[in-house]
Amino acid sequence: MAHASCTHLDLATARPFGISRWTRARFANYVVELRDGGLVGRGEAAPHPRYGESRDEGVALLVDLAPAIADAAGPAGVEAL
Repeated sequence: MAHASCTHLDLATARPFGISRWTRARFANYVVELRDGGLVGRGEAAPHPRYGESRDEGVALLVDLAPAIADAAGPAGVEAL
């Protein structure tokens, strides 16, 4: 049975980082961790407001999907989900 969790990852740059559309010095990311027995997988999510994404929405989605992730049959089942 798989288990999903996440941790906030607040990143700050030494100096503001910018491209043509925006400049920022803080990034509200999060790390997702999936565990299944002795296997552990981690991935960072970097939601971007330009695309209507937020950390809070991503975390809420993970909470909603956690039961389905727990019922998935191994890593291939999680990927299919």
